[in-house]
Amino acid sequence: MHIVLMAISSSSRLSSIMALKGGVLMAIQYANTRFTTDLDFSALSNPQEIDTEDLRSELNTALLVAEVELNTYNIACRVQRIKKQPKDFETVDFPSLLITIGYAKK
Repeated sequence: MHIVLMAISSSSRLSSIMALKGGVLMAIQYANTRFTTDLDFSALSNPQEIDTEDLRSELNTALLVAEVELNTYNIACRVQRIKKQPKDFETVDFPSLLITIGYAKK
């Protein structure tokens, strides 16, 4: 989770299109030790205008940089999938991107 947050916050492009929200944000803000294991973000731009392959590439690059900078977890993270939701993604009012990031020990 730390690697993903560092990757997004360290990338000027990613941090300009993604805003952290949800349980993890509340745990960080209020120093709560109980939080979910997923990260929730809102898109600061229209998700329908985001090129998912560019997003995948930029996020993977940022993850690599964060892994090196943190250098404490010995974990590699990569984008496994970006799924457009719902099925009629291009025409709905509130589309979303479900991004799955996998991790493994180095």
